Amino acid sequence: MRVKYIIIVAVVLLALLGFLFLPYDPNEIIAAKYLSPSWQYVFGTDYLGRDLFSRVVLATLTSAVTILGAVVVGMVAGFLYGCYAGYKGGMTKRLLLSGLNIFDSIPDFLLAIALLLLFATIPGIGSMAGLFIVAVLVSWTPIARIVASETSQQMSRGYIRYAAANGAGWWHITKFHLVPLLKDNLLIIAIQKVPSLILISAFLGFIGVGFQPPEANLGKMISEGSIVFRAYPHVLFFPMIFLIILAQIFALVGYLLKQKKEKTECTR
Repeated sequence: MRVKYIIIVAVVLLALLGFLFLPYDPNEIIAAKYLSPSWQYVFGTDYLGRDLFSRVVLATLTSAVTILGAVVVGMVAGFLYGCYAGYKGGMTKRLLLSGLNIFDSIPDFLLAIALLLLFATIPGIGSMAGLFIVAVLVSWTPIARIVASETSQQMSRGYIRYAAANGAGWWHITKFHLVPLLKDNLLIIAIQKVPSLILISAFLGFIGVGFQPPEANLGKMISEGSIVFRAYPHVLFFPMIFLIILAQIFALVGYLLKQKKEKTECTR
């Protein structure tokens, strides 16, 4: 178990070091196009002659940071929404949960495509800002639904009913009772959502929605590499490998957190 944690930390540190010490400007044309990997250009160059290593590292970290930030915002929004719905109960809860059905009825990919196409028409909203908003909207609904269900169950507990009877309001109960109780489940749900959001981001870049040149996006680079992969396989190979590694890291973190929680519950 410790070895897995060490591997995760090592990969993250290497990625951060790679970002801090990018050998070239990711958007600068520095050499001939489609150069093979070498000591000078570790991953080779792309179809314009830009350093592929710099672009892959930039795209990986940008996607990871953007999606993680969005998941945190979505986690907080979904938690508060779900807590309020579960706390109020009755008709209020049914109405609030009905609002979630509007989002849940639309597939994540279609919602993301529609929103990014909409944001592209609004001045001042770049691709990363659009991706951030999309990730928030995609990630908050499952969290809100699960938290609402858990909160409804907890509201029947004696100590929470006692606190409410003594004047404790929604915010007090949420802060002092629900947050400590649900935070582990909330973190696991949020982390497990990250890999699917990473794949959505890559898919959007692959089909050319929301990302414009010269922005670095793994899906966009995979799309460009798929056209010439027979002649220049490195242009497809490296972005694809980094996308798989990025998604697997968060999937592994989610799995480890879940295993740790289950083991803790078994020892109680």
